[in-house]
Amino acid sequence: MERAKGIYRQRHPERTACYKIFENHYKSFRDSYEEKYEWRYGYFRALIDEEVVKYLRCGILKYGFARIRCSQCGKEMLLPFSCKSRICASCLTKRMFEFEEYIMEEMIRQVPHRRPKEVPTGAYGFLPAEDIEGWVYKESRLSE
Repeated sequence: MERAKGIYRQRHPERTACYKIFENHYKSFRDSYEEKYEWRYGYFRALIDEEVVKYLRCGILKYGFARIRCSQCGKEMLLPFSCKSRICASCLTKRMFEFEEYIMEEMIRQVPHRRPKEVPTGAYGFLPAEDIEGWVYKESRLSE
């Protein structure tokens, strides 16, 4: 069943396996870290606690939300705040797409690139080193 575009469906992070693992086991892991893992991985950084707390609050209405209204139909809904944590798959995916867009728009499209007109290959899918000089390059820009 295909979802209609433009319809927001609230996610329920507290139902995911990863959330349940952190919720049920993180405290015991944190309490036993010093004796079990510190000798091998070093001290436990405070940043880890901050990231886990942010993750456990991500997308849950009781930890904060924005009330939004559709300008066309007037329907209102509550949009829970996101954590922007490095361990949250949802927030990390969004950051990844935003970074990709930034790289494409702000960096790559503005720089002329050199690329081969044709990529020659040898018997094993690559060129021997002595044949590399025969490559013909052309100056080009990525198409907009």
